[in-house]
Amino acid sequence: MQCGAKTRDGDPSNNPPMRGSCRCRMHAAAAPAARRAAARRLVEAKIRAATAPAMAERQRQLDELEAAGEPVYLGAGADAQVLP
Repeated sequence: MQCGAKTRDGDPSNNPPMRGSCRCRMHAAAAPAARRAAARRLVEAKIRAATAPAMAERQRQLDELEAAGEPVYLGAGADAQVLP
């Protein structure tokens, strides 16, 4: 992957982007706001990777219930809603 910025000549930048960003350090990725945004994106990606197996298992369980014709409840107690 390459930096998505253009040089003054209009050619694409040949520098690699910083982790979590689509720009290299010379094209604004070293700015404090860009560093914070890149760090946030990396944390979010790590969370998605950690929760993906559990989410896939939950979806598999819901699919099995729907295939069996069982009602699927969202929530608990009086606030529970049945999925159509």
